[in-house]
Amino acid sequence: MQLQMLFVYYNFIRVHSAIKATPAEKAGVIEYFGQKTEKERWLFLIKEASKLPVSYLTVFINRILGQNQA
Repeated sequence: MQLQMLFVYYNFIRVHSAIKATPAEKAGVIEYFGQKTEKERWLFLIKEASKLPVSYLTVFINRILGQNQA
């Protein structure tokens, strides 16, 4: 679980100095609409994830955790 959280932090939360954005922002996966602090970015991700259907979240979480789908 810690490795998955590091993955989320590195790609979705941390602004990289070389590209002046998160890798997810640069790839066009997500747009934060003004959230500047890391705390605001975490809260934004949690809020957006809560809007997804439960079945989609289950698949997404299983992929992050590296578990095979049954």
